[in-house]
Amino acid sequence: MKLMLVADPAGLPGLSGQFARPAVTLPEVDWSREAVFVIDMGEQRTAGYGVSVVAVTRSAAGEVELQLEIRRPGPGSFVAQVITHPYTVARVDREWLNGATVVARDQHGQEVLRQVVSL
Repeated sequence: MKLMLVADPAGLPGLSGQFARPAVTLPEVDWSREAVFVIDMGEQRTAGYGVSVVAVTRSAAGEVELQLEIRRPGPGSFVAQVITHPYTVARVDREWLNGATVVARDQHGQEVLRQVVSL
């Protein structure tokens, strides 16, 4: 799992992969007040993977918290053999980001990513 911060539309990242390199589609963003996180699961060799943002909050300690729903096929699942590259985007208030620690947790509360970001 990888987190990328996009501070302006010119900084839109490409997603890297050996086979699947999807273009990132952004929601409507007020760049003067907001930035965007791209949460990238990377290239996957079957269908059944996905990630979505349930909530973006700021803790009392100043950490930006991303609540994610992460989907993976279960053991023995019948899935299509196809290259996929699941990702999602989340808007966040720019004021939250200078030197902030971003913590992403899955639907079970397990930390899946921690990263310090700055504009």
